[in-house]
Amino acid sequence: MNKHFSLIPLIGIVLLTVAGCATSLNGNGANNNQVTNSTSNATDANAVSNSTTPTSNTASNTGNTVKSASVANRTASQSNYTSEIALIKGKGYSVNGTTPNAMVKTSSGATLSAWMGVSGTDGYNQFIFFFLNGKYLGTDTAKPSVEITSVKAAENGIAVTYPVYKKNDSFANPTGAPVTITYTWNGSKVVPNKPYPKQFQSSNNSSNNQLSASLAAKMKNVAGISDPAAFVQGFNQLKTDVAQGNKAGVAAFGAYPMNVNTDGKKQSIANAQAFVQNYDAIMTRKVKSAITAQQINQLFVNDEGVMVGNGEVWLTQHDSSKCSIYAINP
Repeated sequence: MNKHFSLIPLIGIVLLTVAGCATSLNGNGANNNQVTNSTSNATDANAVSNSTTPTSNTASNTGNTVKSASVANRTASQSNYTSEIALIKGKGYSVNGTTPNAMVKTSSGATLSAWMGVSGTDGYNQFIFFFLNGKYLGTDTAKPSVEITSVKAAENGIAVTYPVYKKNDSFANPTGAPVTITYTWNGSKVVPNKPYPKQFQSSNNSSNNQLSASLAAKMKNVAGISDPAAFVQGFNQLKTDVAQGNKAGVAAFGAYPMNVNTDGKKQSIANAQAFVQNYDAIMTRKVKSAITAQQINQLFVNDEGVMVGNGEVWLTQHDSSKCSIYAINP
């Protein structure tokens, strides 16, 4: 008889333990999703606390509520990210993955997120797109960077590291010291903790980047370039436009119709508008690197014009004193 009575408190303890475990599980599930969907979590917690299900079914019903809450939170988060990705794509940029590159809580408790967007297919021309609680704020800079090394959470800010390109650097080999800028939300806008690094800044005294008298004479006498100094000035601007991803600026240097030769197939680009529309196919990584790495006194000149790199780009002086692109070989 005493044995049967001794089982009653033991059963009570087991039931209380099971019920306690189920409640703890729901609390952990809500906290895991708090950053991306705090409103949904509050609703799910109320659903559990207001439950009037008999005690014998507490564990199984609470488990189902937790599962439903998890699915609801995940669906809501994916929906929020889908809209952010769509907005970025609408601006002509693509992202890698389905979640932000970095996400932090601001000092006011809001969620600041950052996506790295890339324009084109070669991996260059990049922006950081900022969102606060899912609302679009803007980009890190007014013009895209050639490349961004990393994007990381840093306390209540987002740290972005940029490579620094000197004037004769190729896209693949920046030689300046990288700069990390931390962006934080000040209550009204995103602010950087330091200025954006100045690019292409330290090679003006390089003899290879100065127009020599012999090269100027060859440009005049062999290639028919009437103003070699203006030609070189134009070429330096072309290098800057290419590095900054200024499609319209690069297109303005075209001598149309322009010949584009890809895998032995010749294509004629009629005008600047057509050039911009086909920019990514024409201005490949190989072509961009050839232009940005080209030093002035290493330009090859013959009676067909001025060659950049290993023949990726051919220049002449067309309808103005500046340089003009008349052929590209991607």
